[in-house]
Amino acid sequence: MLAAGGVATGRHIAAAFALGAEGVWTGTPWLVTRENHTEPLLLKKLLAAGPEDTVISRADSGKTLRQIRTAWSEEWAAPDAPTPLKMPYQDILIGDLLGAIQDHNVEPLIHSPAGQGIVQFREETTVADVIRQFVADAEHALAGLRRSP
Repeated sequence: MLAAGGVATGRHIAAAFALGAEGVWTGTPWLVTRENHTEPLLLKKLLAAGPEDTVISRADSGKTLRQIRTAWSEEWAAPDAPTPLKMPYQDILIGDLLGAIQDHNVEPLIHSPAGQGIVQFREETTVADVIRQFVADAEHALAGLRRSP
């Protein structure tokens, strides 16, 4: 069994293993790595995101996901907004528009899927450093579990 959702640190990985998972699925930590080539404007938003800066929405693809809060998510969450279409129809409807928002760096609308674990990251990093930190934090947490009575 894999643990997924909310896994952003080595402590989270250790907790997943302690609860019986055999592996983890991570997403958000990789958004702020150099290897991801995140556009500077979006990277700035991701690194500045606080615990209240992610929202659950279906406005991108019709599939529920957590993303960085922006004018896009706020407008789709407004009481008078239409209900997003089911997947894949929502993406067919607005996919080109979302691509144009990204291509032209439309600041109020540019966004990305991201979990609440984004608050763990305050500077751009590398994949190697994320993995090193995962291992160090998980080993430390698991060692603490082994010492517990």
